[in-house]
Amino acid sequence: MEIIVASRHFKVQKDVKTQIVEEMKKFDTCASKLTTAEVILNNIHHNIHVEIIIRGKHLNCKSEAETDDLLKSFYLAFKKMRNQLDKRRTKVKNHRAKHIGDLELWQINKKQRAS
Repeated sequence: MEIIVASRHFKVQKDVKTQIVEEMKKFDTCASKLTTAEVILNNIHHNIHVEIIIRGKHLNCKSEAETDDLLKSFYLAFKKMRNQLDKRRTKVKNHRAKHIGDLELWQINKKQRAS
């Protein structure tokens, strides 16, 4: 997976950049078939806006966060991205065809909850 860290309107220190790259490598283990991961750091009115964009096979995810601290913004966006990927993985894993009996039972339960 290719990891790109870009900054706008300020320079990122090398140690912070390597820390971000090391954290982004964790996505390679939790989601397969990822091609690129972009981290865009932007300084807007003394706030740090972080965008994380992940692209892969049949996958395009984006998360954003903005606080006054660089690493805090990064970890908020990182957590959002982790939640998106986990949600997607469980959705793909639990995708199974339902039997007609299961669908009828689901509709009956839905009607009972409504009343």
